Amino acid sequence: MKPRLLIIDDEKSICVSLSLALSPSFDVTWVTDPDEGLELLRSQGDFSLLILDLVIGDRDGLEVLQAAKEVDSEIAVIVMTAYGSIRSSVKAMKAGAFTYLSKPLDIEELMVYIGQALEFRSLNQRVSYLSDVLNTRDQY
Repeated sequence: MKPRLLIIDDEKSICVSLSLALSPSFDVTWVTDPDEGLELLRSQGDFSLLILDLVIGDRDGLEVLQAAKEVDSEIAVIVMTAYGSIRSSVKAMKAGAFTYLSKPLDIEELMVYIGQALEFRSLNQRVSYLSDVLNTRDQY
C-alpha cells in the first residue's frame, strides 16, 4: 500500500503538477482550501505526510501547520514557499515541520525529503510503541 500524502496549496497548478509527479509512488490527495485539508485530516486520519504552502491565499500556513499537528501530532509536514526567509523557516521548524523548501520545487529533491520524513515518522512511531511496551512491562 502506498503512503498517503496530502497537499494543501492555493495554486491549483502546483497541486496538479505535484500530484502527477508524486502519484506513481504515493496515494496523493490535494486541496486548495486549508479548511478542507484540515477536515480531510480529521475525517480520514491516515495521511503519512502533509505538503503545505506557507501562504495559502490570505491564510498563514504556520497556523494551518499548527492545526494539522493538533489533529495528528505524528504527521510529517514539508512546508514549501515562494516567499522564503530564514525567519519563516525557523518558525516552520519550531511549529513542527520536518523541512522547509523554496519554490519552485525540484521533484528529485522533494522525493528525497519525502523519503526522509516518512522514515523519521516511522522511527518515531516505533520509539513510541517500544516505550509503551516497556512502560507496560515495568508495571508488572
